[in-house]
Amino acid sequence: LLPSLDEEGGGDFSKESAEDLLKSLYETEHDDGEEDEDGPVITTAEANALRKFLTDEATRPPLSALIWLRSTAFRIGSQYLDDENDKSKNVSLLRSINVVVHIIEKTCMKPKPLVLKLPPSHAPVADTDFATVAQTLWRLDSNRLTPHKDYRMNVQSSKHPCDRGDAAADPLFTYVNRRVFQRPTFKAFRNLLDNYSVYTGVEEEVTQEELRENRAFLKAVMETGPMKYCHRYCLAKGVRYNGKLIPGGE
Repeated sequence: LLPSLDEEGGGDFSKESAEDLLKSLYETEHDDGEEDEDGPVITTAEANALRKFLTDEATRPPLSALIWLRSTAFRIGSQYLDDENDKSKNVSLLRSINVVVHIIEKTCMKPKPLVLKLPPSHAPVADTDFATVAQTLWRLDSNRLTPHKDYRMNVQSSKHPCDRGDAAADPLFTYVNRRVFQRPTFKAFRNLLDNYSVYTGVEEEVTQEELRENRAFLKAVMETGPMKYCHRYCLAKGVRYNGKLIPGGE
């Protein structure tokens, strides 16, 4: 991630005001039903208040305060750990800290652009054969998960594809490294999963937020090595769209 803040912050920004806001987020106890059993205690309204503080022209932090702001979110949050080691309270607090830090990172930082550097032997040209292209795409796929490291599977019993019923009593995956869900493409894809109706024939209402999520996913995919290579390959082949050559550049 790279900082997306300006050198100069808002005229009303101060470390004291930032600390007061963070304390108010961690101090609040919610009895309005918005918190679920496994969820954080930060409400949508509080999350929006933090985003507004970080983006408002008057209160946005300067670039020089970014590292301090992120570390302060951890420091202040840890001060509210339950002295009696109440597990449920501490778990909720840790989720809240995670939400706060995530908002800071998402609002004040941006992914580092991927610059695809290929050796001359791998750079696509007009006569590059498709087998070479496919192999290069496989090698460039840094998002691919590694069996037994990122996930473990329990295949269990087998059956004929035409047979009905479930022959596997246990879950297929016995372990998945949840950190992979923070990768840009995985994260953007998961945001799409609640955008669609599972029922055939049900007309869907597409919101502006869903359209933003669609664009964010496409942007994340296009920033990957395989898609950048595909773009170079199309340029080398002189591919046209609607009669026009596709644009070059990253």
